[in-house]
Amino acid sequence: MASIELEKINKNFPGVKALNSISQKIGSGEFFTLLGPSGCGKTTLLRTIAGFYQQDSGHIYLSDKVIDNVPAFKRDTGMVFQSYAVFPHMTVYENVAFGLKTRKVNDSEIKKRVLKALEQVHLSGYETRTPDQLSGGQQQRVGLARAMVIEPKVLLMDEPLSNLDAKLRVEMRTEIRNMQRLLGITTVYVTHDQEEALAISDKIAVMNFGVIQQVGTPWEIYKEPANLFVASFVGDINVVNGASLGTEVGLTSILVDKNQSKENINIAIRPEELSIVTKEVSGAEFSCIPGVIEKSSFIGSLIRYTVDCGNDVILTVELHKPQSEALMPNGTSIFVKVPVKSILYFHSETGERI
Repeated sequence: MASIELEKINKNFPGVKALNSISQKIGSGEFFTLLGPSGCGKTTLLRTIAGFYQQDSGHIYLSDKVIDNVPAFKRDTGMVFQSYAVFPHMTVYENVAFGLKTRKVNDSEIKKRVLKALEQVHLSGYETRTPDQLSGGQQQRVGLARAMVIEPKVLLMDEPLSNLDAKLRVEMRTEIRNMQRLLGITTVYVTHDQEEALAISDKIAVMNFGVIQQVGTPWEIYKEPANLFVASFVGDINVVNGASLGTEVGLTSILVDKNQSKENINIAIRPEELSIVTKEVSGAEFSCIPGVIEKSSFIGSLIRYTVDCGNDVILTVELHKPQSEALMPNGTSIFVKVPVKSILYFHSETGERI
């Protein structure tokens, strides 16, 4: 196991600042996920840690040793790629053994470590098969075994599940997480899938435009977002411009608590925090907003409502574990019940949390 420290990492491509003064510590044995939209810099950062890219400035430390000028094949890292990158002309055994052979490990040790790695990824008995005889999930397991068999200090994974179907992605992410916990290997994982990041990570770094916007546990990232970008990117959320809130919408009194003018504030609230009632109720801990159901969608474990509250305010409400009577037709007049403690406040210009 090894810790990683990034110190003011900058990386530019023609016309693009891919990484902007990235500083971050990743603890030994931690499962650390880089999360963000396409083009945010997460893969560039991962490849810079791996040594495939050279940063323009800044330093990378592996267990307190500077590795800025260490070539990729000497960095003691294992890489799992999005495209599997298995060699089509080699058997499963030969694919997994490849890294050990280049390191001139003796044959008996190679056999021992390859068989152990294949057992860890549930591919024992597949040694003589070629990649064209494997499913996508099995090919990804071969890539994972090949990365692990060299016993790296750090495992780097670049969207390894994005080419798999939804059900297999869930199964594979569980296997990867269980394996990482079993081996205790420091892992840096890249994904754009928010659910995936929340499910498997010890820590998540949300990135945008080459900058880390927030680092925290999955709970902190989802429940306590540092800014409006993080709140909007990780999960669904309702965002309402304070300037559009009038007394007819019913939220004006909520803004007073924050000592902010309506023009300087956005409010946000997760759909699952809201509920629908047929009669207006009052109380100090919540507010009721009149609205009309514009659309309702039954999605098995929940019903998702789109509610038009007027004044350009459209809210999404999610009702979990619904009963059949909860299915209301479009056009139904209702009230959206908003718990005040669940509202998040953001500055309308900077996007920062208030």
